[in-house]
Amino acid sequence: MKRHIMFLFAMTILSMLLTAPVQAQSAGEGWRYLHQGNIDGARGAFETMLQEGNQDGAFGLLLCAARTLQWREVIDRAQALSNTPTAVQFPVAYWHARALIGRGRLDEALQRLLVIPVQQLDYRTAALGALLCMVLEEPHELPLFRRQFARYMPGSLLGYVLEHPASPMPGTPRAPWVEGWMVTPTLDSDMVYFAAGQDLFNSGLVWYSPQLRARADEAFAEAIRRQPDNAMAYVYRFLLARMSGDLPGADAALQQLAAQPDERLLVFGDEVQPALTQALLLAPEQAAFPHLLGAWHLDHNFYTGATAMLQRALELDGQRAMTLYYISEALQRLGKLDEAAKAIDRALDISGPNAALLLQKVHVLRRYPKPTREQQAQYAQLYEEVIRLEPDRFDAMAELGYIYLALERPDDAERCFRAMDGSRYTTDGPLGDVVNVRVRLMEKAGDLDGALRVYRQLADEYVSVIPVQSQMARMYERAGKHDDALVIWRRMSETYREFGPAWFGDNPWNVRDLFEACERVGDAELLRGVSLHLIATFAPRVGQNRWIDIRLQMARAYRYLSQRELALEQLNMILGFDKHHAGARAMLEELTAPQQ
Repeated sequence: MKRHIMFLFAMTILSMLLTAPVQAQSAGEGWRYLHQGNIDGARGAFETMLQEGNQDGAFGLLLCAARTLQWREVIDRAQALSNTPTAVQFPVAYWHARALIGRGRLDEALQRLLVIPVQQLDYRTAALGALLCMVLEEPHELPLFRRQFARYMPGSLLGYVLEHPASPMPGTPRAPWVEGWMVTPTLDSDMVYFAAGQDLFNSGLVWYSPQLRARADEAFAEAIRRQPDNAMAYVYRFLLARMSGDLPGADAALQQLAAQPDERLLVFGDEVQPALTQALLLAPEQAAFPHLLGAWHLDHNFYTGATAMLQRALELDGQRAMTLYYISEALQRLGKLDEAAKAIDRALDISGPNAALLLQKVHVLRRYPKPTREQQAQYAQLYEEVIRLEPDRFDAMAELGYIYLALERPDDAERCFRAMDGSRYTTDGPLGDVVNVRVRLMEKAGDLDGALRVYRQLADEYVSVIPVQSQMARMYERAGKHDDALVIWRRMSETYREFGPAWFGDNPWNVRDLFEACERVGDAELLRGVSLHLIATFAPRVGQNRWIDIRLQMARAYRYLSQRELALEQLNMILGFDKHHAGARAMLEELTAPQQ
């Protein structure tokens, strides 16, 4: 009997160990698929969670139904979850109310929200409740929800809509925080008005309230006035016009959408997918809607779905170059490089020279492994064409500079990096890389004195670039000029003493070189300070990657600080990656040698 009990206990523990990772994997897959817009994949993962007894799977299935506007299923699942002690009661109540609105049961929706404790109300739930109070003309319930507006400072204009003097609820006082918020310059933008219209639309109440429908349309119109190429604003105006039976208005919105530049949307939140799906159902002949849905899938890293939707848009309009651009990007992410290259070439045939398309072409080509020198020269030509078309494309200029370095053309690389002066891409690093390539070429040619002259000429200009100075010092040492090397090491340590850790920030290679400078100079005080900075800055995260050189430097720092066990830990990590690492083995032998 005792053996039987022990066997059952062991099997229970084993079952828990085996199923826990599976449950965690199902949960992770479900939320990831839902975020990507892969509803079928999310449903499968959430059903698995539910079978395993995880009630969050039921909430996931509720969200899948809400995402596809299946309100009957949402109501059923919300009612089942309302009697379950889970951690998702508040969002269940929100989606239950949304589903009741979708079925036209507005009074029940308000009653469902009113039973939520005020402490659990967030901004979106409070907004939904306040809008219901307006539509149902029940102002006595409004203070419950307005309190949450003041607490959460919403990122849209719903508060303004509710308390505007022209509100459907006349006499409602306008709260002071709304006035202060409205005059904030950083929020007085097209995106704020777009968010206001989107919140009103997503509440579902625009179906039942002409006033709210008109207010949402005004918000989108204002967003368009401030940013005329906001494609989603035209999509929402199309849907609002169809709700109102305004067919000429819907056609006008479609014409304006077709006239917008074909760029990726700025607002790709999860909220736009149902609107685009609804627009596609209402106007399946319009290529713009599957095009935008495909771009949404692409932004959410769901590349198979993006490809399918974009191919549908291409069947409706085969001359959309940006649809082919998105198809190429999706295929590139799927690893189908040959197909991606054909798609972008076709886009270039349609549009002619275009910087964005040329950049996509070079991105596809650079995914092929082990490029030859001739292929890298082709990449350089493409980047040069991009810069000719758009001289301010500093990202292309930076990439071109590094390709020139790979082609051992340091003068051309320096020209690129200097042309970037003042851009956000400019760093000290690229110019230091130019010096290093120029010096390496001279060393290969046996001109060690010439390489040193390059360093001496440029060291003053790049005085803040630590790697340039440290490599110049090492070159002096290789040339046997130890006194000259010591001058540079001492200059680095003195600069650190003057400016402190801010001089090199959190760049691990700078810290490594400065540590070496302190060792060469023999400045024990500075060496201790740099050791502590190195450990405090990189110890928490160096274990997540394979920076063997930094691990070795940290081992040296721990050894200097007499923390032998921590030094041995770093060395063992290095040898776990590379068991033949000479530096790590030498230090390990030193630390483990018997004490004399």
